Amino acid sequence: MCAKYFFDQHPISVQLAKGSSHCWKALQEIKHNTEEYILWKLGRGDVSFWFDNWSDLGPLYLITSNVNGHTQIKLNSLLKNEPCVFQVVSPKPLHHHTFVVDCKVLISLGIVLDNNKDDKAIWTQTTTGLFSICLAWSNIRKKKKNQNISNNVWSSNIPFKMSFLTWRAINDKLSTNDKVARLGINIPRGCHCCDDVNRINIIETVDHLFCQGDHAKRVWNNFAGPLGISYRNISLKMLLINWWNLRTRNPIAAFIAKTLPSIICWELWRQRCSSKFEDEKPSLYRTKTNDIFTILQAQATWQKQPQCYLGSTGVRTEATTWEANKPVDKLAALGHGLVGVHVFNSFSELPRHVKGLVNMDRWDFPTFRSKTFKPATIVYDPS
Repeated sequence: MCAKYFFDQHPISVQLAKGSSHCWKALQEIKHNTEEYILWKLGRGDVSFWFDNWSDLGPLYLITSNVNGHTQIKLNSLLKNEPCVFQVVSPKPLHHHTFVVDCKVLISLGIVLDNNKDDKAIWTQTTTGLFSICLAWSNIRKKKKNQNISNNVWSSNIPFKMSFLTWRAINDKLSTNDKVARLGINIPRGCHCCDDVNRINIIETVDHLFCQGDHAKRVWNNFAGPLGISYRNISLKMLLINWWNLRTRNPIAAFIAKTLPSIICWELWRQRCSSKFEDEKPSLYRTKTNDIFTILQAQATWQKQPQCYLGSTGVRTEATTWEANKPVDKLAALGHGLVGVHVFNSFSELPRHVKGLVNMDRWDFPTFRSKTFKPATIVYDPS
């Protein structure tokens, strides 16, 4: 990048040219905002006299009127290695009036160079002088006003993936059929979470999938109805606002209103993917059960298990080589409950737990079984 854009110039003095890469354009946009926080601790003085901030005055090009023709001057070419001495050794002397005035100030700085040390860049926003990506990002970012709906999306009580999916749904950043069709990919019309009668001529959108579809209406009716929250014929964003604006003095109800919408959105998206890619019919009971189980898990606290688990009292570890092919064993057990011959023509037709066992074999993942053993000896101690 240096050889291509500013081989013999300082990055600050370079103008944006046509055909520049996106990376270089982005750097050009933020260079003035970040350069003001870089202070050079002098060593050899091999820094730009005009464009680098090597004194308390800041970059000198900001306080002078014209630096044309002298942009490549280094500090060590103008200063001797002695304090309070200023000498022009450039082949083209600097004669413009503004520099002569500033020259008096530079002489009073008493700058000393050390040819045995390198120049060091210091980030002035930190006490250690080390560069901070967090502070640099806060300097160049364009902040928007805080929105209540964005604050309610993120919660530490539920997994990050659920909050992230809700955020993507609110901002219409999910790969629904209408979004995929915009890329020029032909996708048949229809919704996988609606009844067979209604699914044919429906275009799958975020609002339809999460609050206007048949399966979504049943789920929201089960949870929003008892709380008196309106959910019919509105967008997903308005539905979530109705949930998060629920006013109650009951802390449990407030907790549910805060976390449950993201959990429901996650389960609706899981159901949609299962219906589309695994031909699984939407199940209201399964969705309700998963929602309730997740909200109960969010209220529980988990303690980390001891590190030395195998050495704890009452635990015995054994390795067995039998039942090496668990997918076949599971299919054989499944065949006892079937009538006639059932042929699975593809991997996607296998039951979910069998597909999980096949994937475990592919990943060389071991299978564990836990069993409670009775004590070998019983000691009676009446005392």
